[in-house]
Amino acid sequence: SMFQELKSYKVKHGHCNVRQRAGKLGAWVKRQRDKYRQSFMSDARVQKLESIGFQWSPGGQMNDPSKGDEIFAEHQSFEANHGNCILRRSYEDIWESMFQELKSYKVKHGHCNVRQRAGKLGAWVKRQRDKYRQSFMSDARVQKLESIGFQWSPGGQMNDPSKGDEIFAEHQSFEANHGNCILRRSYEDIWESMFQELK
Repeated sequence: SMFQELKSYKVKHGHCNVRQRAGKLGAWVKRQRDKYRQSFMSDARVQKLESIGFQWSPGGQMNDPSKGDEIFAEHQSFEANHGNCILRRSYEDIWESMFQELKSYKVKHGHCNVRQRAGKLGAWVKRQRDKYRQSFMSDARVQKLESIGFQWSPGGQMNDPSKGDEIFAEHQSFEANHGNCILRRSYEDIWESMFQELK
């Protein structure tokens, strides 16, 4: 397995920082870091990799000698408070943090339909919809997202005939504010709707 290859690499080189261009193992290590950053990794896999000294960020402050005293002091403080120096957010913490960000977005914009290209939050929202469609989401998370008005299909109300009066009122309001009722759709939105029709 790739994990066993990484363990052998660590024995030989003293670290797990395999360069990406170092073949299959380098590509695999990069994928593990990417999955971790994107919250696609189970706690069990995180713990397994960390058990052999895997670093999620192979550079950063740890390689900056001017930060040595600052990092050491932070680690001492953390260890005194927590009994160890493992600085890692769980998948659940990251999910909760993104959920809170989505709640803030909803307060500001009145909906949860964050465009995919709108950065980290947009990508996270898309992943939640994908996981839901693939039945990879717990009932608790489904309920939590639905409790803030999350729509599993971004078309949402537009596809619900019972919402006709509400949509008509929104269009009237839009026309009053913008002087027209032209609701432009992006190329991505058009492509997505065509793709959905083909499914």
